[in-house]
Amino acid sequence: MQETSSKIIPDNKRIGIELENVSFSYGDTKIFESLSFSVPEDEIWAVVARSGAGKTTLLHLISGLFIPKYGIITVNGRKPGPGSIRGVVFQDESLLGWLNIEENVLFHSASHEDIVNRDLARKMLDAVGLADRYTEYPHEFSAGMRKRAEFARALLADDEYILADEPFGTVDALTRRELWRLWLNLRQDEPRTGVLCTHDPEEAIRLCDEVVTFSLQQPTTLSHNIHVPESVKNLDAYSENSDLRDLKQMVIESL
Repeated sequence: MQETSSKIIPDNKRIGIELENVSFSYGDTKIFESLSFSVPEDEIWAVVARSGAGKTTLLHLISGLFIPKYGIITVNGRKPGPGSIRGVVFQDESLLGWLNIEENVLFHSASHEDIVNRDLARKMLDAVGLADRYTEYPHEFSAGMRKRAEFARALLADDEYILADEPFGTVDALTRRELWRLWLNLRQDEPRTGVLCTHDPEEAIRLCDEVVTFSLQQPTTLSHNIHVPESVKNLDAYSENSDLRDLKQMVIESL
């Protein structure tokens, strides 16, 4: 296990998402000050922080919905703007009740009638365990199944990046672990660069390559960078080992 204050990106890896000395305020209230970190291509980093620390604000900044007061944010080397990252999974349910599941997954596509997009949508729904239920509506599904559909929509909307804002916070504990397993399988089959925000240290460690923790005081700054070793990445969603337990304690103590 390794804890560092910054991470050196290997020469053979490009930077996917980069924040450099980013500051942001709501009016006179400073949220971030001189926040910096870089997510390598095909890695997903977790941001763990207490409520009110600015996790959702961070995702709005990365996605280009908010503009930093100072500093630079780049996604694939470019300044992000609205629509730069379309693969987003929210904490609250975001499926549209008047559209069936297939239509929901296609919502961000240029053409709902495009046969290629429709085939891709069904491929994504099959991947998340919703095969042959394309024409059913959100109210016909459990909370866990609706969250699966949201993952399918995010994967179809953006084939490079994903942002997730406490995506498992509204489901029960057993469903959450099934969704963790799905996330790990999808990451293996459909690699993405991204950021997952959560208040759950175990979730962050199991699902991501690196864990960033935020300071408790305002304005928020990066507190710790904690690397997740292969011995933990290779665990099943229901298994644990001493490395996982030690990392959980490390994350908790850094908050």
